[in-house]
Amino acid sequence: MKKIFLILVCLSSFSYAVNTYINLLDLMFLTSKYNNVRIIADSEIDVSSYHFVFNGDNDKLSLDEFKKILSSKNLYIDFVDDLYIVTDKEQLKRDLKQIKFNNFIPDDVSKILTLYDINSTFSTHNNTLYFRSDDFTYRQIKQSIKDYDVLPKSATFKLVITETNLNDLYNRGTDLTSILKPLNHGDLKLYVNLLTAPYMSNSNIIKNNSSAYFGVLNFLDENGITKIISSPFLTAYNDSDVFFSSVKTIPYLTSQSEVTNAQSSTTSSYQYKDVGLKINLKPIFLKDFIKVDLSLVLEDLLNDTNTPVTSKKELKSSYFLKKGDVLVLSGINKTTSNKYRNGIPILKDIWLLKYLFSVEQEKDVKSVLTVSIEII
Repeated sequence: MKKIFLILVCLSSFSYAVNTYINLLDLMFLTSKYNNVRIIADSEIDVSSYHFVFNGDNDKLSLDEFKKILSSKNLYIDFVDDLYIVTDKEQLKRDLKQIKFNNFIPDDVSKILTLYDINSTFSTHNNTLYFRSDDFTYRQIKQSIKDYDVLPKSATFKLVITETNLNDLYNRGTDLTSILKPLNHGDLKLYVNLLTAPYMSNSNIIKNNSSAYFGVLNFLDENGITKIISSPFLTAYNDSDVFFSSVKTIPYLTSQSEVTNAQSSTTSSYQYKDVGLKINLKPIFLKDFIKVDLSLVLEDLLNDTNTPVTSKKELKSSYFLKKGDVLVLSGINKTTSNKYRNGIPILKDIWLLKYLFSVEQEKDVKSVLTVSIEII
């Protein structure tokens, strides 16, 4: 029996140490000290008649928490001239308020206002938000929005798109070996493999050496080994998409109708499609890295008829990079059919005679496409 009594006494002491009663005046003092604001009570309120159960280990009360605690006793808080006033009268006054922004952030502001269940109007003309609220809510909203009213972080992407003709590499043989000999050491050899034989590389991210990599790229382009197709610069804001495409717009037949009466006529309907390379990038800024969401689509035209056939390769992935890193996407193989006329010079180019002195041939050209992306 004595043991049970001692346990109950210990539990009671522990409960008392954690939860204590505090009057309104002390609660106002704690909140005022932590938030560095001035709080007073309405003269009609007897502060000694209000008591609260308070956690003695936690003396950090936000103004929002303070407001909720007061509401449990049907008390309210008003804000007038940088002074918070505790009162037992509910504040029904809803004046028209406005907040002017330095940056254009209507979407972010709208998300915050939904938390307060407030109707508002955003003027794009003067970049100002209008709404009705009491002073206390207005101050909370203004403080919440303050962190969003900054210029968003941005990332600039340097894209270099190259194409390496594998047929030419095979045909050049020993000539190619002599050209690449100056690059056949250290990281330079790694860069060449990334562009021409990516299956021999263990990583496709180059760190802290982008100038050497792009130097190799220019060397290969100048010697006709790799061709630089495009090299755009794209800037994207945090959590926003940026898009680049290098395409050929082709028509394809969708329907055809033939009318036969006094005169025959045929009506054809065509639609157009973009065929080629499409890249979508979205940076998301984290503490130590930039998360890059990448979507890449490559479509090739396989024939040239009224109903063309295309092939499609697609990649969706995310990468964690730092500024200065280069992401190399290689090994994107493509096959292109090229038609050309082979025959006696000059005669093969003359209309009608070309059918006698030349023959039309078709050749498949195999190549590998490489997309290099640097964050600068």
